[in-house]
Amino acid sequence: MDDKTRPAELYEPPLVTLPTAIPAPVRAQPRKRLFRPTPIRPIFDAWLLRRRSPARRGLQLQWLICLAGSTVVVLLGVDFGRQFVIPGPWFKAPEPFVESMVHWDGGYFFRIAESGYTHTPGQPSRVHFFPLYPLIGSLVSKVTGWSVQLALVVVSHLFFAAALFLLGQYMDRRYGAEQHAERSAALLALSFVPAGMFFHMAYTESLFLLLCIVELYLIDCRVHPLFVALVAGLAIATRAVGVGLLAPLLLYLARYARRPKAFLGWCCLCLPLALSGVIVYGLYCQWAFGDAFATLRDRATLWAMRPLPALPEKVLALATLQPVWEIFVPSSSAYWRIFTSTAQIPFSLYVANPLYFVGALAAVVIGWWNRWLNRYEIGATLGLLFVPYWTLGHESQMVSMARYVVVIAPVYLVAGKLLAKLPPAVGGCLLGVSATLLAAYAAVFARWYWMV
Repeated sequence: MDDKTRPAELYEPPLVTLPTAIPAPVRAQPRKRLFRPTPIRPIFDAWLLRRRSPARRGLQLQWLICLAGSTVVVLLGVDFGRQFVIPGPWFKAPEPFVESMVHWDGGYFFRIAESGYTHTPGQPSRVHFFPLYPLIGSLVSKVTGWSVQLALVVVSHLFFAAALFLLGQYMDRRYGAEQHAERSAALLALSFVPAGMFFHMAYTESLFLLLCIVELYLIDCRVHPLFVALVAGLAIATRAVGVGLLAPLLLYLARYARRPKAFLGWCCLCLPLALSGVIVYGLYCQWAFGDAFATLRDRATLWAMRPLPALPEKVLALATLQPVWEIFVPSSSAYWRIFTSTAQIPFSLYVANPLYFVGALAAVVIGWWNRWLNRYEIGATLGLLFVPYWTLGHESQMVSMARYVVVIAPVYLVAGKLLAKLPPAVGGCLLGVSATLLAAYAAVFARWYWMV
């Protein structure tokens, strides 16, 4: 049956599907946020209570308390020495109180700041001392009208205060602000280490320590390498041993560059800046004395206490730590009895110099083993130990090694970790002994005894 013969009732028209209109999406209305501004008064009250907390205030002022304590101990020691200690062999005449803190190397810095450099070939002269510290002292003296001796001593104290403050900040950044005991122990160790007497005298120790901490702090903050190189340059312009701070700079450049070619490029850019201070000083020596290497010439022989050995002999002696132990061998030409008496042993840096060196090496090993020190801190410590050990260890019989050790900032990080583990009674006894020796060193120094 086709469509023509199909009945009408059976015919079903095909279904036509009309497209349905899609309704427009309803725009979501933004949810009304119930914003309630936080009142300022509770925040201010909480901040005020936090600042008024005795514990919080003590932590913030800890560096200042340590500075005041060590300064009082040193000044009392100087005053005690001026009144009760028998004058040493180099004592000439009574002198004002401040001049008692400007002996030995301080006298060179005083004369440089007052009247500039001089150079006498073949003799110890002012040109062998680097310029940054006396230059700052001279500027302070001219601005304030103080005497040059007073300006140098005040500058040393200001730099030491800044070093104490920055060391606390650096430890908070490295280990966390909650490690209060380690931070306190490190600041106390720095403040009352006996050889730290030089931080309060007209010496470069406080400025160099500050620059050492600043360099490590900048590296930890991942700043641009040029700023790290600039700080290293200032340290080298402060004292020759500052070239040891090139070690953490190079390690930082290697980490910063990540590729050998980039590392070489950064070295070509940063090393001239790091050496710029000594380069400028060399140009000055060439202009003033006709010898760009005047500050380095005859430096080893002028302060040598024995004939300079051949290079193989020197390498063997240093590798076997001969300068460390021969001071205690009676048959040695470096035996301590030749240079000091038995009564002076507790106050003799000549006997203590190798002990400070061994203590610094032990601190590096302990810090590396316990992972308390990072690569930059280990590099700085080894660099600042190797330079004086190589240049002065054998021929100068470890003279002034204690001064070179006390400016190595990472040593105090390890000391803080170790001292914090001691019982309070033991720590208090060590602090008392150290403060006593600090005062005794200051008294002996003020009376022109040999403190090197």
